[in-house]
Amino acid sequence: MLGVWGSDETGKPVCGDIYNKKKSLPAIHALNASRGSSSTEIQAIYQKSELNERDVNRVLEIMVDNGTHEYCNRMSARHWSAAAAIIDELDLNPGIRNDLFELGEYLVERIS
Repeated sequence: MLGVWGSDETGKPVCGDIYNKKKSLPAIHALNASRGSSSTEIQAIYQKSELNERDVNRVLEIMVDNGTHEYCNRMSARHWSAAAAIIDELDLNPGIRNDLFELGEYLVERIS
């Protein structure tokens, strides 16, 4: 998610994963959720050898239309919830447990 919606603050270039055509969760979701002309268009964009700003902006529009950001946030929250439940069941030093929870919450918040 940071590779698509990152910023200078997150240390990831904005849309870097799109420019590099990485098959990250947002890209896979957008490719799979697209229908009709959007599906044809995003597939054609990802087949190009190099993407320009117009291509990247179109991919972002398709992601908005498909609810890709919301989908990725739901997936992140679901996986963090499952991980938190596992951490909660482990016999850990309270300080380590707290560190793991803080790290998990930070990561989920960072990508939202």
